[in-house]
Amino acid sequence: MAPPVTRSPGPRATGRLSPVSSDSSRWLRPSTTVPSGPTPSPTPVDTVNVGGFIVARSIGDQLGRMLAAAQGAGLSLGGSGYRDVNVQIDLRRQHCGTTDYDIWLKPASQCSPPTAIPGRSMHEKGLAIDITCSGVLIRDRASPCFAWLAANAAGFGFYNLPSEPWHWSTNGN
Repeated sequence: MAPPVTRSPGPRATGRLSPVSSDSSRWLRPSTTVPSGPTPSPTPVDTVNVGGFIVARSIGDQLGRMLAAAQGAGLSLGGSGYRDVNVQIDLRRQHCGTTDYDIWLKPASQCSPPTAIPGRSMHEKGLAIDITCSGVLIRDRASPCFAWLAANAAGFGFYNLPSEPWHWSTNGN
């Protein structure tokens, strides 16, 4: 049986990312002040809750079918999906550094673990999920859940980001 799908109101856009003045000590940042104030999400996302994952409504059915198939194979998949730009900024601080450059310009590949620049993450569109296997983040391609996903996820429209065994999205990014 597929996990229940419930509606979750998406965030509303109230601001946008923009360059800051000609002051060369500043880098690209939101129009609101960082880090003292929250940064609004640039795009509203219509989300649903599918088996505990908050994702874009457009992928809810396919995720529900994938979770049901994994459960039928004896696997317990969990994790997270949608996150707003504020969460992405916090993750960049944790994984990349705290300067404006670290948050807004440093290449994702130079962060540990790699973390998308705010505004560029598939999670912010609700089109990516980070998957746990029996409650543990999939960090190893030898995981039975990774093996199952590698063999089956594409049939449900999900593709792995090669640098992150836990990260699956609609385009592999």
